[in-house]
Amino acid sequence: MSISKILLPLDGSRLAESIVPAVGSLARQLYASVQLVSVADPIATELPAFIQPEHLRRVAEEANKDVANDDLLAERMKLAETYLESAAEKLRVAGVSQPIMTRVFSGEAPDQIVAAVKESRADLVAMGTHGRSGLRRGLLGSVADRVLRASSVPVLLVHPHELVVEHPDLSRVESVVVGLDGSQLAESALELAAEIAGAYEAELVLLRATATKAAHTVAYVEESFLAGHDYEQGLDHLALRYLDRKAEPFVAEGLRVRTQVDSRVALDAIQSAATEFPNALIVLASRGRSGLSRWVLGSVVDAAVRTVERPILVVPPTS
Repeated sequence: MSISKILLPLDGSRLAESIVPAVGSLARQLYASVQLVSVADPIATELPAFIQPEHLRRVAEEANKDVANDDLLAERMKLAETYLESAAEKLRVAGVSQPIMTRVFSGEAPDQIVAAVKESRADLVAMGTHGRSGLRRGLLGSVADRVLRASSVPVLLVHPHELVVEHPDLSRVESVVVGLDGSQLAESALELAAEIAGAYEAELVLLRATATKAAHTVAYVEESFLAGHDYEQGLDHLALRYLDRKAEPFVAEGLRVRTQVDSRVALDAIQSAATEFPNALIVLASRGRSGLSRWVLGSVVDAAVRTVERPILVVPPTS
């Protein structure tokens, strides 16, 4: 697949806005357009962060009057549109040359974001894993989690650690690490990972976890069943041959490709790769299980999104 349009939901919070520079960098590298969206909830009691202090008293006064919900919703949508236009201007100043569009939806955020993906025909959704206004409730587990599970296109998630410490600058991606487990579903992330690696002139790293070391930690297994040294070497050798086969077409295209086998469990392998490879972008398929290594949304991928302090691109099998 090819990324030509990026959808960026914003709610006005500092954490959500921190991903804007990253999306700008990605859009420049991929020559992609950007669709900025915000969702005005007509029944929400928590006001979005883009409603500035000077508006708060007037909105509160109107809410206490017997003002029609349609009027309040229209006010929120107007403020949201103004907010999105200011964010769009930041992207233009940052050098995004392709069209930047804005759209405000009304309703429940996760449903409207998923609907916006279909309506705009976006190829990718970019979100911070935290970014809720007001009490700063974690989006992951609520909005981002629901979008991640429902989206038919890849979702780029940036860990809150990066959002707090610095703006994640995706123009500095030097390694694109894609997790593979031998299944076709996991391999569905390869094409997009290679496209991004090519756009950034980054190294494409094909990673497979064999979990052979995990066998030695299972105390209830009889010693005779524990994996021996030859068994470990055999699995690692087979895994490396598999990765080399998958690397061949990308090497032929001129990409720099590295293959790496990790004998630990999948999550440990991903966490290690995120720190081992410079400025890594982690790419994982949202579903796909095979053998001892699992990449399943709700387990490994879900845990990686919550714990790995690098941007993670989750690719659904239908993309």
